[in-house]
Amino acid sequence: MAHFLIAEVTVTNVDPTVAIAGAPTEIPLEGSPITLSASVTDPGTLDTFTLDITWGDPLSPGDEQSIELGTAPISSGGVTWDPATRAFTVEHQY
Repeated sequence: MAHFLIAEVTVTNVDPTVAIAGAPTEIPLEGSPITLSASVTDPGTLDTFTLDITWGDPLSPGDEQSIELGTAPISSGGVTWDPATRAFTVEHQY
């Protein structure tokens, strides 16, 4: 005798939120670095994220950055990412 279990599953994904911890408050002097610190909140434990930043300095190399925040930690090129805590920092030099 065969038994079947029929279930309806609804998957609802929500947008992640970003909480900025260290927002730059002043325009830095030319040649000075600035650091953005934040964390991502998302109930999805397997989600990955793409961070797109426009620094507002179109004459500067790296004015627009796209950073993949995945399942592996990052600590290079002025970017840190901890996938366990979902905290990141990004440094930019004006």
